[in-house]
Amino acid sequence: MINTISTSRRAVRLICHWTVDEFLGVLWSTSYTARIRQDPALAEEFEKDLRAQLLGCEPSGQRQESIAHYYILGHKPDQSGE
Repeated sequence: MINTISTSRRAVRLICHWTVDEFLGVLWSTSYTARIRQDPALAEEFEKDLRAQLLGCEPSGQRQESIAHYYILGHKPDQSGE
């Protein structure tokens, strides 16, 4: 008897709306900023600079991002014959 697994791939596209504060909040929660967070003065300067850069790109402070996710689902059929 050969064991087979059927698979399917599904894609989902999400539109996310970010404010500058929301973006900074997510960024601060990542490991990317771990070294910066260790120095409060550096962290403050980093956030001030990044906020200015983001607002320079989009003065409204609102950003829309399209995020694509996908998953692969595997299923082993019931071998009992029922």
